[in-house]
Amino acid sequence: MGLLTESSGATERWGVVANYEPQADDEIPLKVGNTVVITFEYDDGWALGRNETTSEVGLLPLNFVKKLNDDSPVHQKSEGTRIALARTSSLMEKRSTGTQSARFLSGVSDLAAEDRKPKDVKAEFAAVKDLREGRSHIPSNIGVLRIAVAGDSGIGKTCLIKRLLNIPEIVKISPTTPIETSSIIVNSTQTSTIPDDDLHMGEEKLNLTFYDTPGFGIKTDASLTIAPITNYMTSQFAKTDEVFAPDAAISDRVMVRLLNAGTGAHTHIDVLLYCFLHRVKPVDIEYIRRLSPCVNVIPIITKSDTLRPSEIFALKISILEELARADIKVYAFGMEQPDLIDLARDRVLGVAPFATWIREEPGTEVGEDEGGQAVVDEFEALKDGLLYGYVDDFRQSTAEMFVKWRRLNQPK
Repeated sequence: MGLLTESSGATERWGVVANYEPQADDEIPLKVGNTVVITFEYDDGWALGRNETTSEVGLLPLNFVKKLNDDSPVHQKSEGTRIALARTSSLMEKRSTGTQSARFLSGVSDLAAEDRKPKDVKAEFAAVKDLREGRSHIPSNIGVLRIAVAGDSGIGKTCLIKRLLNIPEIVKISPTTPIETSSIIVNSTQTSTIPDDDLHMGEEKLNLTFYDTPGFGIKTDASLTIAPITNYMTSQFAKTDEVFAPDAAISDRVMVRLLNAGTGAHTHIDVLLYCFLHRVKPVDIEYIRRLSPCVNVIPIITKSDTLRPSEIFALKISILEELARADIKVYAFGMEQPDLIDLARDRVLGVAPFATWIREEPGTEVGEDEGGQAVVDEFEALKDGLLYGYVDDFRQSTAEMFVKWRRLNQPK
């Protein structure tokens, strides 16, 4: 819980082995070649220290530095990508424990650990999973579903879609079609999970559509990409709204039932897979904030084969805690959102945020890369969540989002 212990040597020097950009006001930046003096070490993998190069004092992740011996040279080359462990330590608030040690709180982690009633989240997750498997659709009966992928540029979004297109449940793929919005192009690929022999009269054959959105890194100003994509999502709500008369005497409940039938009578995007690579950036949080009122957002960690399992779970916790701090809800697959943090701390596999490889062939949840290093791949859990136990929930949730949007946008 972020226990603080005094460092064994206040004059010990540590060398920075990977660059780190602060994610909170009480953290300090690190650059390869800098040296730091550690004052205190916490049990969550963080420390209080002073950067000798910049004279800044604050919190820093210990896995970004290495202790230097008297004759050790200062590190001049990066030792590769690092992920900072999730923090429970903070300089913002201090509670005395009556001993030489002290405890520092970060807010979100303490809410998850203290203000909520204790429960066995592993058992609850297993129960929810069993229940959903009992309600699963067969692929030909999932109805119409629309899935978009978003995030930064060059992080594996298109590779994720290609991998989804290769799943055995898909029996037909149509050529990709560009959709022009106000200033960007979204690539749409329609597919089918319905064999010809199972197609009913009047049923939509191409029932599963994937939308590949451009990364916000293609523009100098990220908002020039984010705004058009968000507008495209809400424009689908506007199309549906045109079907209903402004003064139509239709209750919200009936409207939701009409929209969640899975017949493809509207063009709402039901699910958005938001991709992260290695770390959470403020622009990611803002992007999800804008998207979450109009689509079910599922966080994804791409290129998981470039991270160690410990870094994967640290990144999961970081994503979920940053979203919680911003009071942003994502789709939690039948769990409460704080439960996802607890499951990540317990290193439970198959839970959002899902970690996926960029490879296209199927794999196990924990496998090995070509060098024999353990890697996490939760693609199968993601696929099953998308196509089997939660399809009806996705559409129900999207329909409810539309009703809220319609209520807010009706003429006064």
